[in-house]
Amino acid sequence: MLQRMQRRMVFLAGLATVLFLAQPVWAATYFGRFFYNDKEALGTVVIWFLVLVSTAQVALIVQAFLKTRRSVYIPQESTGELEALLAEKKYREAIELAQGDTSPFGEMMNAALAQAPRGFVAMEQAMEETAENIGGQSIRALVWLEIAGAAGPMCGLFGTVYGMISAFNQLASAGGAVKPGELAGGIGTALVCTFWGLVVGIPGVTFAALFRVKIEGLTAAAIFEASKLIGQFRPSPGGTPAKKPAPATPKPVESNA
Repeated sequence: MLQRMQRRMVFLAGLATVLFLAQPVWAATYFGRFFYNDKEALGTVVIWFLVLVSTAQVALIVQAFLKTRRSVYIPQESTGELEALLAEKKYREAIELAQGDTSPFGEMMNAALAQAPRGFVAMEQAMEETAENIGGQSIRALVWLEIAGAAGPMCGLFGTVYGMISAFNQLASAGGAVKPGELAGGIGTALVCTFWGLVVGIPGVTFAALFRVKIEGLTAAAIFEASKLIGQFRPSPGGTPAKKPAPATPKPVESNA
């Protein structure tokens, strides 16, 4: 995880360096005005900070999208194999399969089957606790999107306020008789910072909320699938004890006599 973050930071730093070195070429264009202002150094710093945050945000959104697919949470292959093994009462094989499944569904089944000797209630409780932990970890992973969505507009507002202060300082220093071009730097910085603040804030808030809802739905679906499989261990209304996986029997030792 740390190495992955380091690679991303190196990539973003390299991209920023290339664009900065190329700024004399594109800064005078309409597109370049969204990234560089030769009259406002601090405003340019704020703009580039927001640009880098926006780039990192795109990577976080793609990563979250790949991790919140149904095939990742509930692999159909694992579901089918576990169902077949439990139906055939091959409990030892089912436990080993669940132990090797790192998906949320596999972790729930592994926790539930590990508690099978203690009865159905213990299995259900272990499954629910595992599901709660998995859901909490997945939602906490969205914290950077939420931070970007909340802090992005504030950083943009900082640049906006700075740009307007700069423009009014120009107006005051000229005694009110100032050319429009002299105010363009500060006003341009204010508007561009507002633009990038919204570019960062809107996707951050939107996708964080969407992924949160998606995680909750996938976690509920994984609980439902796991509950169906462990349902056969539920005691019957008449009080018949639940079926439990039999412990592995040791192989007999052959005698040399």
